[in-house]
Order: sequence, then C-alpha cells, then structure tokens
Amino acid sequence: MTDKEFLLLLPQMDVECVLLCRAINHMPGVETTESCCGHGERPFTVWLKAARLRDLAVLARAIDRRYGGPSTQMPLWNDWILSVEASDFPEKGVSLLLFSRMMGKAAYEQADRIAENIEYWLRHPAFMALYVTPYLPVSQSTEEINET
Repeated sequence: MTDKEFLLLLPQMDVECVLLCRAINHMPGVETTESCCGHGERPFTVWLKAARLRDLAVLARAIDRRYGGPSTQMPLWNDWILSVEASDFPEKGVSLLLFSRMMGKAAYEQADRIAENIEYWLRHPAFMALYVTPYLPVSQSTEEINET
C-alpha cells in the first residue's frame, strides 16, 4: 500500500491505529487490511497479510520484549501476539492478526512504541540484510549455492 493510498483511508481509521498501521505498511511485502483500537473495551487489533512468512521478521522483532517490544505482564510474555486466522469466507483464505493483551490507553501507547520499533528495524542494515535477501528455490542443492 502506498502512502497516498494510506492517506485516503485516514478518515475511516481509528486515530490510535494510524502510526502502527503506517509503520506496518512500510514493511516490504506486508499490508494491513483492517484495524480497530478496541475503544477501551476490546483488544487493539490489526489484520494484515504478508507475501511471505519471512516478510514478518521486522514485525516479529518489533513486538518481541527482548528487542524493545512492550511487556508489562509476566517477564517471559509479550503483550502483543501475532497469530494466524482462518476466514469463514474461502476467498479470503488465511489472514494474520496482530492484537494486544492490553486495552485502552496502555494498548494505544504500546502500539505507538511498536510503530517506532518497526521503523528502527527497517533502518537497521544488518538486520534487513538477513531478511530481505531473495529466497533460494527449495530444489537448489547446497553445492549449487556454494558455487554462486
């Protein structure tokens, strides 16, 4: 999704979702499809899709408490979860769901922190070099890889 397309959606979005959704849409191969801040009554939730599983590396890093992701619960848990959801509509297939264990102001502040983390990791050349490299075909042998 381009920045221009994203700007057209702003009037329809919960203001609390804007920074996080914009950051997610900056990730190569990843695009948000829906979002809801929860309005203090439900978890903050973002639905997204990714071209490849590998494209989620930045988001996985950004929500992980070991790398600056929010964690106010138990020391070993992340406050945000990235999960797979099967749709009731076959044409939608499988989508990804990012949601917070927190609600209200705490979730909104954490969403902004995750957006900052995403932008940080997107600007981290060593990390991006590990995840943005092209895939090798599964059929390619180790010998062929070593020859290139």
